Amino acid sequence: MLDKVNEIRDELKAQREERAKTIRDHNQSVRDALKSPSEDEELAGSLADLLLESGSLTLGGTGATDTDDSGKTRGGQNKGKRRRLGTTRGPV
Repeated sequence: MLDKVNEIRDELKAQREERAKTIRDHNQSVRDALKSPSEDEELAGSLADLLLESGSLTLGGTGATDTDDSGKTRGGQNKGKRRRLGTTRGPV
């Protein structure tokens, strides 16, 4: 009878270890899938290659869409439209 108990206990232990391994493997695959290029050198390299091949990679400076014909930047367009609100004291 003790042999039967030991056999069942070993079987339960093996099943528990298999479940834990399945969960660890799943969690690791999720972590790998959610890695960003800053965390994965291979992903960063493939992303850089893809951008270089597409020919649309620019590094710093102003882009073609940032300026209009007069040379003004897009940021200056909304400055004249702002309302200036002063502070008020007491009941209005």
